[in-house]
Amino acid sequence: MTFKVAIIGRPNVGKSTLFNRLVGRKLALVDDTPGVTRDRRVHAAKLYDLHFDVIDTAGFERPSQAGEFANRTYDAFRAAFDKQYAGKRIPLELGFHFALMNDGAYWNALERFAGEVCVKADVECISFRDYVSRQDAGQRQVSVGG
Repeated sequence: MTFKVAIIGRPNVGKSTLFNRLVGRKLALVDDTPGVTRDRRVHAAKLYDLHFDVIDTAGFERPSQAGEFANRTYDAFRAAFDKQYAGKRIPLELGFHFALMNDGAYWNALERFAGEVCVKADVECISFRDYVSRQDAGQRQVSVGG
């Protein structure tokens, strides 16, 4: 099974450079001038023995579309959660380094998602730091949350 990874972030922070590293060749233009990437680019990528598709995105902020971005992000979070919740219950990791771009759309989507999901009696939401601490201590995932 393959999956897709989208590289998102503010303008001129190295998204295209990372894209080129992951695909193993220079497909995306890289320059010190912000705004060089204008269109999405999708290509097969590899990291160690992991194969996936990677998407290079432009770093333009569009605060006027914050509501649309928040809804699309929430829908992606919710679809990933619902698939795991109805299936094998593999831990779902939402690891993002959010910037407050697009009027906080991504933070807003995460807060909405957590507010709906983390209150379920059979779901536990923890930080990555707590997850790593548990793994280091050899603790299993807790079966209840809320």
